[in-house]
Amino acid sequence: MKAIEKTAKTVEEAIEFGLLELGVKRSQVKIEVLEEAAKKGFFGFLSGKQARVRISYQDNPGEMAVAFLGDICE
Repeated sequence: MKAIEKTAKTVEEAIEFGLLELGVKRSQVKIEVLEEAAKKGFFGFLSGKQARVRISYQDNPGEMAVAFLGDICE
């Protein structure tokens, strides 16, 4: 199993960055929210805590190849 961690302004943005980097679909991965984003400062305009997620997936080349070819054939 392989896993990466991503941070971004929102949980959804961090997930999207991870999916793009891995080149997989959301349905192919397990997503764990490690930290929610927290806004601090003057009405949230100053620096805040970013969201952090861990995205893991089974590194099965055959399964990923079938999914990739299925996407192409659609």
